[in-house]
Amino acid sequence: MGNSSDIKNNTMEYIKKLVFTIISDSINGTINPDNLKEEMNLTELGINSMTLISILFEIESSLDVEIADLLDDIDPPETIEGLIQLVAKLKQSV
Repeated sequence: MGNSSDIKNNTMEYIKKLVFTIISDSINGTINPDNLKEEMNLTELGINSMTLISILFEIESSLDVEIADLLDDIDPPETIEGLIQLVAKLKQSV
């Protein structure tokens, strides 16, 4: 039987893979999701504010969370890790 930390770790791993895949798709697959790293800067990957909004909508749809409600209260993430942490925080509040 798994415990709650196993579920949390599995959820975080799922979120990480999902975010990597969505980012890769959003930059037209120029970087394979397996080659993305959490510390990578979104701007340096070619992700501008409009692309970030598109990524956030895709995450909302995939995870059934409401990111838009939180956007007024936060600064946009600058790294992949920041985006993953944002999504994890939202997923925990659901």
